[in-house]
Amino acid sequence: MNRLLGLVSDIHNKKDGFILATLLGATVYIPVEQVSSAYLLTKKQDDRRPEDQLKLEIFGRPLTIGGEIGVTPRYRNNFNLDPENNRDRIRLDTEAQLELFYSWSPNLAFFVEGQLDYQQDLYRGNDGTTRGDVEFKRGETWVFWGEILNSDFSLQLGRQNFRETREWWWDDDLDAARLYFRTPFFHFELGIAEQLFPVSTADNGIDPEEKDVLRILSHASWEWSNKQRLGLFFLHQQDHSSTENIGKQIHEEFEDENDGDFTWVGLRTQNRFSIDDVGNFSFWADGVWMKGDERNIEFDESEIEGISVVESIEKQRLEGWALDVGLTWELPLLWSPSFTLGYAIASSDFRQTGLQDNNDRFRAVSRFRYYGELLRPELSNLQIWTAAATIPFLQNSSVTFLYHNYRQVIPRDSLRKGRIRPDPNGISRFIGQEWDVVIALEEWKHWEMEFVTGVFRAGSAYGEQSGEVAVTGIFKVNYNF
Repeated sequence: MNRLLGLVSDIHNKKDGFILATLLGATVYIPVEQVSSAYLLTKKQDDRRPEDQLKLEIFGRPLTIGGEIGVTPRYRNNFNLDPENNRDRIRLDTEAQLELFYSWSPNLAFFVEGQLDYQQDLYRGNDGTTRGDVEFKRGETWVFWGEILNSDFSLQLGRQNFRETREWWWDDDLDAARLYFRTPFFHFELGIAEQLFPVSTADNGIDPEEKDVLRILSHASWEWSNKQRLGLFFLHQQDHSSTENIGKQIHEEFEDENDGDFTWVGLRTQNRFSIDDVGNFSFWADGVWMKGDERNIEFDESEIEGISVVESIEKQRLEGWALDVGLTWELPLLWSPSFTLGYAIASSDFRQTGLQDNNDRFRAVSRFRYYGELLRPELSNLQIWTAAATIPFLQNSSVTFLYHNYRQVIPRDSLRKGRIRPDPNGISRFIGQEWDVVIALEEWKHWEMEFVTGVFRAGSAYGEQSGEVAVTGIFKVNYNF
């Protein structure tokens, strides 16, 4: 019997009771029962760890030690759409991440992760104050009990990563208890989460936006045919933090501007198919309905330094929907170039979950923000057209060109989570356009590099600032061990 030993990657796809994986550059099928479920949970969607990670034997079982060290310079230009008032910025982010994985038995495993971050402002326009911040963050820390009593159920307890392939619903670390049920063609998980401890040494307690927020998350995925998958998502969020009253004084570090009780329910379909002499196609569609109550709290400065006063409280009932659809066409040509067309729209009162990253690949080597690397908006009261072209090259590298067109569904003087500083005028719907280039190089055993640049041109929704251009540039270098 032949044996092939090496690093397994791209292990999230299942077919006919097997996991479709890449092993040393070759496509292989591995029986699900022969792959540790706990080990799969340690692998985030863009991680690359070498096959020869350090291992120490403890009580006759291996302790795997891994992680990464990354350096990321970042550049921002004219995010305030006012070239006369230079607010440009250059920042250097450095992080070191350590991961410890220990499997006590085939069905019982432990994982601990910690991260040290250092952020240094190298330049701020208009004589802005530069500073450096150091913080330690606790990452995933969990215990996993798989195939409980020889059943298809598994249990995970602790701080764990909730993720799904498009990161449209969630991709975040949460303190939680999660139950899994898995068969070759069906996957179900149910989790209950609430932050129990501060995440960073820079925090003075639990982040006010996360304190006393209870979440119930569920995801079911059914592969009803080869490369044809249907998913159901559910999220209920209950904010049971203390209620503020107008006139109440509170330390500015504990300001919580938004409270909300929401429920999201949605469906997803992902399909891959081929047409002879035409190429391979990937289609996705996400549809979701949301309903809930939201409270927006405005604070004002008090006569006491560092103390704010609750100035107003606005309550509203929200109900909305969103749709995200797209198609990727991979051509049967040299290097297998691909083209993607996507469309996303959300009603005026829709909110995303707050746990999303909106990251995917479009057949590229690394993941990127498919709503724009510069603007990065939340899909709320917005419609976004996206066109992209991905060209793989060398053995494991790619370049992706993207175009985005943004319009509000209803003209409003706000854009949720957008990184452009001015607010829209609430008269015109046209927010603007963005062009991105993402180059990923992963040709080496330990090293990976990524260069991202984005250019945003403001639309008529920014009035006199229409036509102004903002630019960002990011260069990432990671060493994996």
